Amino acid sequence: MNVVFTFVGVLAIDKAGRKRLYMIGSAGMTAALAFLSVAFYADIVRGLPALLAIIITVAFFAACIGPVYWVLQSEIFPNRVRGTAMSVSIFANWLANFVVVLLFPWLLKDWGGGSSFAFVALMSFLMWIFAWKGVPETKGKSLEEIEKSWATGSKK
Repeated sequence: MNVVFTFVGVLAIDKAGRKRLYMIGSAGMTAALAFLSVAFYADIVRGLPALLAIIITVAFFAACIGPVYWVLQSEIFPNRVRGTAMSVSIFANWLANFVVVLLFPWLLKDWGGGSSFAFVALMSFLMWIFAWKGVPETKGKSLEEIEKSWATGSKK
């Protein structure tokens, strides 16, 4: 699913736009993770509904969040600091991945599945809000146009 939907995202990113795709992905992940949380609370995590929720979460991430992150982070930094800024951004991304992978099993054991996935759903919803409020649309713009929009304070 991850590989298939990554190709979907790569093909859709220039048509749909970065911001729109990021918002679709975070909304889809929020819904699927909220459903998974409810499934844990209702003790129906065995079977097809829970598996589908996990697959849908992976599909929305792979088709939207994953490709948009890599494209957007390479576009939003000014030319003069792009190499260094991307290095810092990529390091922070992998560090955050490490922390999540390290802590999630503990969270799952200590909080239980319902609360753990509710927390992740909340984080996905906050990601949607961040995309809505703070992510600029860079579709169809040159790197110079994007840099100029940051300098003037316009994210459109």
